[in-house]
Amino acid sequence: ARQIAALVGYLPLALSLVANHVARLGCSFAEYLHSMRNTLDALRQARYTFESMTGHDGGIHDAFAVSYRALSADAQEVLQAATAIAAPTLSLRLLPSLCTQLKPICFEQAIDDLVDVTLLARQSEGRLYLHELVRLFVEDIAGEHRLQEYRLRACSVLALWFEQANAQGRWERVREEIHTARVLLQVDRGQAPSEATLSLTFHLAVTLSEHCDYEEAVHLLEAALSATRVVHPDEPMRTASCMKQLGYVCEQARLP
Repeated sequence: ARQIAALVGYLPLALSLVANHVARLGCSFAEYLHSMRNTLDALRQARYTFESMTGHDGGIHDAFAVSYRALSADAQEVLQAATAIAAPTLSLRLLPSLCTQLKPICFEQAIDDLVDVTLLARQSEGRLYLHELVRLFVEDIAGEHRLQEYRLRACSVLALWFEQANAQGRWERVREEIHTARVLLQVDRGQAPSEATLSLTFHLAVTLSEHCDYEEAVHLLEAALSATRVVHPDEPMRTASCMKQLGYVCEQARLP
């Protein structure tokens, strides 16, 4: 046990993960230590990358790797989807929409498994917490292409939620998703504009303007206008609609 603790740098998150995993596997600490060392041999380059990105000892990576490899395919998918969102907390309403191939009972079992091994933590009001170190580890495992697929799905779902909230004038259920939307758009910055990110940018801007956050709303609408010209170059009515909304918000804010 002391050798394992030293390998993971005595980090509380990693120690908790190891203790939970040993209990679930019903193995000895010596057997678990052997498994960690075998994982190191198999994933030496990934370990080096993790060390470089986080500044933490690679033993933490090994603890994550052992737990990740023991997960079911469903749990791995849910963890990758959670990682793609890139926000420290995320909604239990949003995740199932990203894991479209999972039945509800399989999704719930995957969440329980991830919480049991401390790769996710439950918070109040139906939200989950993903530790930054876990996110960095899974990013390296999943690969950018896979994560981008999840992000675009998340953008599409959130765009629909904000659109519906704006139409109804009721924002209680989407208020906590404003930060998630901001994070997704920030992560996507530098990528080619897409219908999903364009839609989220526009509808988030409308939500923010309704809450008197005019400066950010204007910034987002300007980005949406630019993206509209790229995504829909032959549809001037879309451009006109975006310009109209931008003018309206500027008038509300009394901006030039």
